[in-house]
Amino acid sequence: WRQIERYTGVPYRIYASARRLLPRFQAALHGHPRIMVCDIPPTELRSTPEHAYYLDRLVDVAVDDGVTHVAVLHVDSFPVRAAWAADLAATLRGSCVLAGVMRSEMRDDKPLTAGMLFHRDFHRAYRPTFLLSDAQRAGPDYRRYLRAHDHIPDSGVGYGYAIFVNGLT
Repeated sequence: WRQIERYTGVPYRIYASARRLLPRFQAALHGHPRIMVCDIPPTELRSTPEHAYYLDRLVDVAVDDGVTHVAVLHVDSFPVRAAWAADLAATLRGSCVLAGVMRSEMRDDKPLTAGMLFHRDFHRAYRPTFLLSDAQRAGPDYRRYLRAHDHIPDSGVGYGYAIFVNGLT
């Protein structure tokens, strides 16, 4: 969180889930004034489905809490320059609803959870999830999305899909 503190010039709160975090690290999270440790029900899911499960719920908590924008970052991805949040937020207008990182070198043409920023209105209007359901993946819209955007179907694919099927960027 030190990089976020250093480079973020807008008011912010970090929403976290610490279900399987060692107690010595949990104490540091609970003691930080800008971190809200959210009580999210545990899941038996692991790997990508677990990651998406917690992210979906953290975004819901943040949006319900009244945030204007949501940024999703991995623990090893963080801001490296001043005004990053304000600059990215300024790009969100018209049909552009999300600014994010993509791993084009891996043929992964979708938003990557290592760095995403979107407005709460996008989330409320389209209710994207980080993963797609089996029914969504079986449908014709997903086949069109897959033809247009080669991707790894891990966390973030639901946001790329929502942007695509709704004619957004």
